[in-house]
Amino acid sequence: MEKKMRKIIFILTTSVPVILLLTTSVPVIFSIEKESFYSAQSNRETQVVRGEILVKFKSGVSQSKKMSILTNSNAQIRGGLNKLNIELIKLPAGMSVQEAVEYYRNLTEVEFAEPNYIRKAFATPNDTSYNQQWGLSKIYAEDAWSKVTVSSAIIVAVIDSGVWLSHPDLLLNLTTGYDFVTPDDNPNDDNGHGTHVAGIIAAATNNGQGIAGVAGGNYLSGQTTPGVRIMPVKALGADGMGKDSDISAGIIYAADNGAKIINMSFGGDGYSNVLSTSCSYAYDKGCIMVAASGNDGKEGVAYPAAFNNIIAVGASDQSDKKASFSNYGNNLTSVTLVAPGVGILSTLPNANPGPDPDAMWDSTGYGNSNGTSMATPFVSGVVALLLSQNSNLSFEEVFKTLTKTADDIESPGWDKYTGYGRLNALASLGFSIKVPEEKPSNAPNPFYPNSLVQTKKTTKIYLPQTLRGPSPTLRVYNIAGELVRTVQSNSSSRVEWDGKNDQGDTVANGIYLYVVQTDKGIGQGKVTLIKE
Repeated sequence: MEKKMRKIIFILTTSVPVILLLTTSVPVIFSIEKESFYSAQSNRETQVVRGEILVKFKSGVSQSKKMSILTNSNAQIRGGLNKLNIELIKLPAGMSVQEAVEYYRNLTEVEFAEPNYIRKAFATPNDTSYNQQWGLSKIYAEDAWSKVTVSSAIIVAVIDSGVWLSHPDLLLNLTTGYDFVTPDDNPNDDNGHGTHVAGIIAAATNNGQGIAGVAGGNYLSGQTTPGVRIMPVKALGADGMGKDSDISAGIIYAADNGAKIINMSFGGDGYSNVLSTSCSYAYDKGCIMVAASGNDGKEGVAYPAAFNNIIAVGASDQSDKKASFSNYGNNLTSVTLVAPGVGILSTLPNANPGPDPDAMWDSTGYGNSNGTSMATPFVSGVVALLLSQNSNLSFEEVFKTLTKTADDIESPGWDKYTGYGRLNALASLGFSIKVPEEKPSNAPNPFYPNSLVQTKKTTKIYLPQTLRGPSPTLRVYNIAGELVRTVQSNSSSRVEWDGKNDQGDTVANGIYLYVVQTDKGIGQGKVTLIKE
């Protein structure tokens, strides 16, 4: 594979040049309106269709009675599964699915009522290099995609070296931009850096090629949901350097032309009133700015990331450690949080895009790079997901959300090396990774002691790894709390109950509680017994 990717380091003077900070979707399968529903059966929250439930009335309930029930709750029949006598009920505004299900379940005329559940295929994006994108899984991006529909109304300005406008993984998610270096209205990338940054944010997802962006949308056939729009604003030249005047003009352009997020994967040591003023202008316009902390591996955050109205991003590696090159805080400046920035695969021009022999490009159109430049667009992408969920969020609200939900990977609380922690896309959207409680499971449930089918006669209670130990003891209790059976097992991982009490008689139909005890601890559960 022909590849041209080398370390790029530029020195900022106090006049205007700024360094590129380099060292050495969603996909949303469903565009359905969703809400959360707690299922007591599975003891978890799940996503269901908003404003709808499915109801089956008992046999003999007349149509007029059904209509009377619906009228009383201001609901309507939207359709249904006629052959199964199941009605699709449209709920009145303000009634949650949880409330509606409980209401209808308590009606004597109803056989059952349940949410209109959302089903999904258990698949990762079909982009050919998706499995190499460790950063997406590290920040729980795929989990986040199932919780929010990416909005193409959100524009992310990438102020950088431009974007390779014909890249097949980017062109679907591009909007009009500008080149402040030439200047003209053709912000094509002649360095490669801006193309790499843009791909991390919004490379088209599920388009059958390349990579997936954090907010790349979903281009699966028949389910197209465009990603956020990348506004390419070219303020850095072919050498990866840019002037504060061009950068500031780019910031103002972005703010005036609808950008909600401004990504700045560059920086330098010199404080600039011009840069500060342009950032304040964008802030006052409601823009959320995200910038790289710097790649010198030293104390002190580069500008513009050091400004108070900017989210300053450091880089982390696959082991959730601060990248060695990532700048960190001091008494005057600080890192807000860190994000994946080592070995990050993204889009590139497929040929040298300009005169610089050290430009970033790869004949495949994709390549890996390191830097706080790569970490920054992960954060911008997640901010785009947040604004897709609620476009009215202010900078302060976004800042608080990101810092409150970041995963702490250094010393507890804020620290100068990683700020508030490593970015977590799923948590930022208000969701958490649920760790299953380790407890015994049993099957079959229910079981049938008198059945002629051998596999249905006995229930097997399986112990989780943490409970396994020599000679587990099973105690079975009826619903009144009376002990009906004690069983000692020779297996360290399983106990069986045949439905009989200690006297050898098959017990009555019903729900039974069980407790399993080993030298590792106690687990409990319940099982239903039915005589045939």
